[in-house]
Amino acid sequence: MIKKSETHASEAVIGAFIETKKTLGATILMVTHDTFSASYCDRVIMMKDGKVDSELTNNGDRRNFWKIC
Repeated sequence: MIKKSETHASEAVIGAFIETKKTLGATILMVTHDTFSASYCDRVIMMKDGKVDSELTNNGDRRNFWKIC
């Protein structure tokens, strides 16, 4: 179970990533098992047994993207 404080901390880190991406034009590589965090990404690459299994592209609708992650 994720605590409310953990969710806020995750949102703060993700917010910093998004701001860095905007201001510096940086590419952010995030490795996570958390679909909530992954829903903020432009692209998600799923791995299985050490190999690429599938890839999802986010069209900007985080809520629907989160459901399919």
